[in-house]
Order: sequence, then C-alpha cells, then structure tokens
Amino acid sequence: CFDITEKDLALFDYVSFLLRDHPSAKISFFHTFSPLKDFFQGFSFEGSLKELLSMLKKGPFFDYFLKVKKIFKENDFPLDKTIFKLKRSVFGVVGEIVRLAKRENYSTIIIGQCDKKGWEKIF
Repeated sequence: CFDITEKDLALFDYVSFLLRDHPSAKISFFHTFSPLKDFFQGFSFEGSLKELLSMLKKGPFFDYFLKVKKIFKENDFPLDKTIFKLKRSVFGVVGEIVRLAKRENYSTIIIGQCDKKGWEKIF
C-alpha cells in the first residue's frame, strides 16, 4: 500500500529489491484515495505498470510512476510480477486495505507513510 509521494518511492525500492529473486512472488501495489477529491472522480485502475503509464500519458502522476519503473529496472525486478490497483473508497484507507486483503487472501501487507494512525484502530 503506497501513497503517491516521494517518500514512498523507498517502498517500491525496498520491496522490488527484496523480492526480485523470488520466482513465485506476485506483488500488488495498492493505493486508495478519498472519493471527495475531484481529480479522481470516477477513477479506478487495475493493471500493469506499463498499462498505467500508457493511460496517464503525462503529468505528475505519470512522472511518479516513471520513477517507479526506473526503480524496478535498477533492481532488476521483472514488471510482470506486479499489478497496480488504484481506487476511490468511502471506507477510508485502512478499511479498503483490510477489505482487499480479505477478498484476495493476501499473506503480507506493507504500508507506506500515510494513515499509520488508522492502523491503531485495528490493533
């Protein structure tokens, strides 16, 4: 789970470096955002990094995911081992992460910087 921030680029670096040699590893990178943000009205995405870059084409989000692609390349991390999921949610960040983890039976969740306080409600 990541934010679209420079700090969370370290998350992509860390995960791609650690799991690059694990042939069975499949990684979902997930981001959720408030339904109140106008820019994201009606926006959701699930697919490869290549598809995401193709859809965005330009702008700050394109530049951000281009940096992610560069990190993967530097770590020799195969892009076909990843899926990106971006969506709006009325359940909040933590609620949506928990829903996704249960629905898709994830074994490990790694979170970036945002909404760490929300996890205190669970634990």
